[in-house]
Amino acid sequence: MSRNFLSRLPTVMQHTPMTITRYMSTTTNRLEEFKDLLWEETLQPENTEWSERALDLTPYAGQDIYIAFHHTETYGEFMIKIDHIEVRNIVQDIDVEAPYAEPAPGEVPAGTEVTLMTDTEGADIFYTLNGEDPDDQSELFISPIVINNDLTIKAIAHKDGFFSDISTFEYTVTTTAIEESGRMDITVYPNPASDVLRIDRSTGHPAEITVMDVMGNEVIRRQMKGNRLELDVRHLSSGIYVLRIKEEGQTGFVKFTIQ
Repeated sequence: MSRNFLSRLPTVMQHTPMTITRYMSTTTNRLEEFKDLLWEETLQPENTEWSERALDLTPYAGQDIYIAFHHTETYGEFMIKIDHIEVRNIVQDIDVEAPYAEPAPGEVPAGTEVTLMTDTEGADIFYTLNGEDPDDQSELFISPIVINNDLTIKAIAHKDGFFSDISTFEYTVTTTAIEESGRMDITVYPNPASDVLRIDRSTGHPAEITVMDVMGNEVIRRQMKGNRLELDVRHLSSGIYVLRIKEEGQTGFVKFTIQ
């Protein structure tokens, strides 16, 4: 006596290998009683055609038996057949809300931090900065994205194998917004710099100084407690950078160049 077992994964629903294990019990259908291993195999995402496995059940002839299927490393839909009986899990479609950004797209000062959000609880957000459409292999949003140059963010939300629509956020850095740091009475020189960058200001309040490259990566962070601070910039590559100063609830930005 044998039974034919067929398994497959439907297209687009499964993105990782899925291991299927078949256990058998001759006493009860309680989970802890399924101790006899009948068969185990791993299906790959491309296994969308039915594959058949015939298992010899002769040793159990005349007995009532219970068969349990255990699957791991999977989400979405899968289907199994025993002879002509089809077994499948039930997947309820999830309406995943598209991401939105704070602050809203448009003109922003250099150094602006953009946070991506979705109204779907428990969903992950993936994004790209190179113009390509994101998927679940793209960068996972964990911390704010710093805008230091004109930038387009594309984002998608993902939960339990379901995706939202792709959102696109376009930001433009305004030069005038960068120069507004002058209202904090800050002088940054020499500009361009090569070895040392000096920061002078009229107050001596504690301040946080951060230097970022054009991709928003932090390259220097220092605490400033007096009227002057000197930064060693010899390790920085040539290019444009943004200095951000935070002092008593105010934030200022200064663009400078390393030559």
